[in-house]
Amino acid sequence: NEIKNEAANDGQRSRSSSRSSRTADDMEKEVQSMLAEEQKKVRIKARPLMERRISTGDTLMYLNHVFASKEDNAASKIQRCVRRYLAVCYAMAKQDWMIFCNMDSMDEASKITNTEAIPTMDADYKKMLTENDDFDSIMERRGLNADDGNDVISAERQKSMEKFLQLKRLEKAVYRDIENYSLPASMTPKAAAEFIEVMRRQGKLEKKSLHRLLGKSYRSLRKMPNISQIKIVGGETLTIVGDLHGQLDDLLYILDTSGMPSITHKYLFNGDFVDRGDNGVEVMCILLVLNLAMPGSVYLNRGNHEDFSVCCLYGFQGECCEKYDETTFGMFSELFQQLPLVAVVNDAVFVVHGGLFHANDVTLEEINRIDRSNFSLRDVQGFYHHSSHTKPMLLQKQSQISEEDGGIHLSEVEIDLLVENEEKDVLLQQSRRLQRLQLDLLWSDPANGVVGAAYNPRGVAIHFGPDYCKSFLDRNGLAMIVRSHEAVLTGFEHPYSGENKSILATLFSASDYGGGKNVGAYMDFYTVSTGDETHTQVRDLNLWYSVCHYSVAPQLKKRKSEKAEPSMGLIEMIRSHHEKLLEAFTVADDNNTGEISKLAWADVMQRVTGLKIRWLTMIPFIVADDIRSSGEIDYKKFIKYFTENEFGD
Repeated sequence: NEIKNEAANDGQRSRSSSRSSRTADDMEKEVQSMLAEEQKKVRIKARPLMERRISTGDTLMYLNHVFASKEDNAASKIQRCVRRYLAVCYAMAKQDWMIFCNMDSMDEASKITNTEAIPTMDADYKKMLTENDDFDSIMERRGLNADDGNDVISAERQKSMEKFLQLKRLEKAVYRDIENYSLPASMTPKAAAEFIEVMRRQGKLEKKSLHRLLGKSYRSLRKMPNISQIKIVGGETLTIVGDLHGQLDDLLYILDTSGMPSITHKYLFNGDFVDRGDNGVEVMCILLVLNLAMPGSVYLNRGNHEDFSVCCLYGFQGECCEKYDETTFGMFSELFQQLPLVAVVNDAVFVVHGGLFHANDVTLEEINRIDRSNFSLRDVQGFYHHSSHTKPMLLQKQSQISEEDGGIHLSEVEIDLLVENEEKDVLLQQSRRLQRLQLDLLWSDPANGVVGAAYNPRGVAIHFGPDYCKSFLDRNGLAMIVRSHEAVLTGFEHPYSGENKSILATLFSASDYGGGKNVGAYMDFYTVSTGDETHTQVRDLNLWYSVCHYSVAPQLKKRKSEKAEPSMGLIEMIRSHHEKLLEAFTVADDNNTGEISKLAWADVMQRVTGLKIRWLTMIPFIVADDIRSSGEIDYKKFIKYFTENEFGD
């Protein structure tokens, strides 16, 4: 219409001025020709939509976009650029996170093999936890000074504390010295809230009071079964918290935003309370105080880092010795062995720190038979590296007897002795199986591409697939598994895809873990749904959950980076493997040109370092321009660049 009108106006002006020799018919033909040309362009641009049988409305929307104004086109280009930029930023962040997690796992696998060299715990630690707070004689015998534990506060000291508490606005608090804080004899919710405020303000628990806390918690926890049965009804809520790793700020944030534990608000902390972060002692003390003050509302599961040998490798031992002494660390280690292993929520949700088992016939009853108080990673060296299962010892002996039965006659005494040994072997096999089950539930991981169970790159326990997971749930009448153990970028994820996506979730609560810029998360379970879109139903049961994501500002975290970061950086990894890399590059260089393709380079990097990341996308960042100027990579210059140059942080 615009073209017609414009042509008509031109025609009128032409006729009125008598400067045009064209007739109205000629102009009409010209207009029709122009319209036909434009319609042809429209058909060409609309053809892909028509071929896909797009609706008329969508086609019109597309045509409006084609003939949009310059301003709209500019806005669309800006939007595309922004989306592309954000996508690149997300991809880079995901790549960085993948590198961090892979290197952390490799570092963990290398450290696990060193647990044999760690000495066993002193038996005195257990005595100190079981002898009703009478630590003095044991400590004196060990050459340690026992604190007097006197809670009397001088008038001058109390006055200074009153001024401090007034400045800090601690309402209704008992005036105690937060630098040498002593817990009250009876633990109440009010006392627990006061203790949390003291820890928030960087207070320190007095040593003898800490030992009393450990003793009370030890005696309370050892009465618990391996499986904690948690029930929520009506308007009650259960909050599940994943790995905290000594990050006090994350724990305080969760308690502040989700609320303190109460009769109607229960908490389950799913292991890995210590190591890596600087405040493992404070985190553990808060959890123990809450558990004693509200035992029916606060539950604790053991994680793989609540282990004597693992704590020796990952920092909690050093933290205890720096803040208190070796005795305190030993008492913590004994207490860790009393932590329950699993929780079951409303007979439907199986909450465990790690994952499932090497055997695909495990039941909840068998888990409850595990002797959890006698387990340490250093004592299960035979389970580290997977090999084909051999026949049980009893069956092997029976087969030997049947083969020799034709010519060897055993006396009754020899037969009785053999039967006794076989019975011992059966008990040993059962004990080893239960020990292996505990190792698995603390260390295993899910894997989407695995069918059944497979080797775990951690060097310990297994990878288990969705079919394996569903089989365990069906066998035990359960609907879902919630586990932690693995750092995930968004704090929460479903490792499986497809129809089995909802049967398992990974929950990780330590935000900015090791400087990885990840988000933390916790889960809230309810039996009453508000219809909120964020609520997810557990199968078809009367049970829903929601996920809260958060990130505590890194500047608020007073962690030491050397404790949180993996011990081996990417540069150090390339340097340490430079000889093997050069050898593999040379083999890949079929024509002896000194250069290989980018694909070949990426393949060698993954095979030699064992780091499963997208090496092709790393080329612009770790391979200098002059080393890849020809389109291929000069691998000799690449190796030389990393072995001869010094790099800063």
